[in-house]
Amino acid sequence: MLALAVDGNTLYLGGNFTRWRGVNNSAINLARVNATDGTQDTTFSPVGVGLNGTDGQVAALALSGSSLFVGGRFSGYRGVANSARGIAKLDKLTGALDTTFSPPANNGFIGFPQVYALATTQDSIYVGGLFLGYRGVMGAGRNLAKLSLADGALDTTFSPPSVSGFDREVRALKVVGSTLLVGGAFTDYRGAPRSAPGLAALELTTGALSASFRASPTDAPGVSREPGAQAAVHALVVDGSRLWVGGSFAHYGGKQVDGLARFRDDTGRVDLTFSPPSAEGLRDGASSAQVTALAAHGGSLLVGGSFTSYRGVANSARRLARLNQTTGALDTAFSPPGANGFDSDVYALAVSGDALFVGGDFSAYRGVAGSANALARLDAVSGAIDTTFSPPGATANGFDSSVYALAVNGGALFVGGDFTTRYGAAMVPAARLAKLDAVTGAVDATFTMAGSGADDTVRALAVSGSGLFVGGDFTTYRGAPAPRLMKLDLSTGARVAAFGVGGFDQTVYGLAAVGDAVFVAGHFTAYRGVPASASFVARLDGASGALDTTFTPSGAPSGAPFSMYVVAPYLDALFVGGRFSFCDSNGCVQNSTRVNQQTRAIQ
Repeated sequence: MLALAVDGNTLYLGGNFTRWRGVNNSAINLARVNATDGTQDTTFSPVGVGLNGTDGQVAALALSGSSLFVGGRFSGYRGVANSARGIAKLDKLTGALDTTFSPPANNGFIGFPQVYALATTQDSIYVGGLFLGYRGVMGAGRNLAKLSLADGALDTTFSPPSVSGFDREVRALKVVGSTLLVGGAFTDYRGAPRSAPGLAALELTTGALSASFRASPTDAPGVSREPGAQAAVHALVVDGSRLWVGGSFAHYGGKQVDGLARFRDDTGRVDLTFSPPSAEGLRDGASSAQVTALAAHGGSLLVGGSFTSYRGVANSARRLARLNQTTGALDTAFSPPGANGFDSDVYALAVSGDALFVGGDFSAYRGVAGSANALARLDAVSGAIDTTFSPPGATANGFDSSVYALAVNGGALFVGGDFTTRYGAAMVPAARLAKLDAVTGAVDATFTMAGSGADDTVRALAVSGSGLFVGGDFTTYRGAPAPRLMKLDLSTGARVAAFGVGGFDQTVYGLAAVGDAVFVAGHFTAYRGVPASASFVARLDGASGALDTTFTPSGAPSGAPFSMYVVAPYLDALFVGGRFSFCDSNGCVQNSTRVNQQTRAIQ
């Protein structure tokens, strides 16, 4: 089920289904049922193919007076082809289609339409989704339209045909007073670049952007409060009250930041001292690059990713940089001109004292072939490589494939990735998870047992007490079931039995241990075999693995293509980054958000 509307003791249900209570073709994507006993209204939905429902999924419902408005990815209703393209107005009792609102010859949206959201006022309905035009007019009401409740006519004041709507899909709508709040995957409105990154407030009559919503008059000069990351967030680091966000975005909060942004304070405002508007950030040639790893060390910020240049200087920071935390200035001693960084991408960073551990899919550091095979130990200040940990040679150090996750605990370094062999004087089997001596790089053979390990990629690690949380794509560990999450003993690598075996249905990308809880981020929707029980981020009891259903209510937020890649505690809250856009009662977010650690509510 994707949509629900309540009318007294009646429920209207929309989604992608064909039957109610086992009766085939009794409710094709739409149903009207009694809220008390669940009985279906067969007047609204006569049983049989072509007698009820839509020819595609229903994603949005809205009631107004005696009518039910239905939106989704359909084009026909009750077996009549092209009778209702993406939207329909029905009699809420009989289900009859209003052909004034949907004229048989020319109705609804064009461009294989998908309607995701509906919101009504006294005489109008606002429609959001992914569509190219309305009633045969290309560009009319692009992805957002205001229609007459009575006859479906497009309001061309709100949706002028020449400069209409958003550049990408609208996912959420809410009317608040004289304002329409709009959330989605868009960045541009009415053709203006970066004018509405993921969230906009529009005047209900004219459709004009609300200036007061986008910036506070109390903001200091050089500070932006515009919401949202323009593309996916992959990395977070917190140092005191300071937060840095890294990812594949070129803009954050409406400002060009090229993969890396610092928040000025806990309000989520972008610090333009760290990211001056006139200076390029981390780039790869002419394109914005991806930041995938962050770590704080003293007054510096260590950054890893796919970039090669910083602030317009070509090859000044090849996949690794050390920046001043306040000004963002590049440390050229750490990254000497002409001889710095790695030959391929960096995916993970971990700091221990003055040691910086770096994981990725590289093989050379500072131009020396075979000096660092997917893993290196550097001096965190000078950037010098530790040749004891990484003896030079094509198979003398590191691993045979990519490293995606690192965690340090005392004198031990835990490493996760795609690898199966630890290189060195003797090749040591290490199936995607290994424990090394953090100084010498020697493999701990008790933890890293030959012939066993994870059967697929390890993507996230987090240490808590005597346990190591491990997340990724794997489904077994040491030959036993381990669906994408497990807790291991730090010394032996054995599964901690009390945490349990059950895990997630799809990939785990991020982990954060906070007190007696572990927060998990990923692409999953089910935990321990329960469908829709854990959508993309979950809070588990760190001892038992039990799902916290207060933080993780069933089915919320819903929808694809969401992924949450990284999660980290921030002050008294939790910061989450990934590729998503959704709304709750507190607002709408795009690709990054701060939520309450207990309730998950957007802050």
